[in-house]
Amino acid sequence: ALIISTATTPMPWARLFGQTSATIKSIKRIFNMGGISTIPALQIGGTLKCNIDEKDFRKLNKKISSLLR
Repeated sequence: ALIISTATTPMPWARLFGQTSATIKSIKRIFNMGGISTIPALQIGGTLKCNIDEKDFRKLNKKISSLLR
């Protein structure tokens, strides 16, 4: 499984304050209990002021593709 966690707090603060990393950790624990393996997760911060456009989707697609290889 691929886990994607987002937070309105900008990076690296979202990761340092556990807003994205704690979420990832909890979801991984639940998946592992169910026998579901995970690949490295994506943590995306600063989403409050972020307007998502096609360029952002292409960047995300590249990141996901590299994780799935």
